[in-house]
Amino acid sequence: SLKSEREMEGFARAEAGLLAVESWLQVALADRLEAIARESLARSRRDLEEAEGLRDQGLVLGADFYAGRVTAAAMEQRGNGHEAARAVARAALNILQGNPPEKSFALAGRLPVPDTDERPAAAWLEEALTHRADLAASQSALAAQRSEVGRDKARLLPNISLFAEGEDNTRSFAQYGDNYTAGIRITLDL
Repeated sequence: SLKSEREMEGFARAEAGLLAVESWLQVALADRLEAIARESLARSRRDLEEAEGLRDQGLVLGADFYAGRVTAAAMEQRGNGHEAARAVARAALNILQGNPPEKSFALAGRLPVPDTDERPAAAWLEEALTHRADLAASQSALAAQRSEVGRDKARLLPNISLFAEGEDNTRSFAQYGDNYTAGIRITLDL
């Protein structure tokens, strides 16, 4: 139905908007996490260089040094993962804006600080269900289908017509004639 189509269009627009917001948040988050990982890696490398300097002076390095190397390698992997996630999120955001995926851009704005909402989870769920355009569109489509089913059922049932007719005929002033006709007509579409 038309109402269902309008609601589906609204849902598609809302979904695209949410996808754009999610992509923006992914870019901002990946930028921030990559910066943290790179900063941690730089500090770890400085510490490892100091430890190697101590080793060169004759100090025997223990298991902590080798654990530090493993940790530094893990931080580098994490930084590379955040860099890849940022590239994917930036490409998605470019595509949503109609730009080539590899186009570079400066991210405007900052990650918002969320306000705390004291509502219970049930209230959140109820509000989400009442404001979801996809559910409204589905309900409208379901109502349209129900009316179609009702129309199809009505076509399968026979149409029954009752009729009756009565006449009062006089052939002369002395004789009266009464004619009555009654009947049932049933039609069935095949």
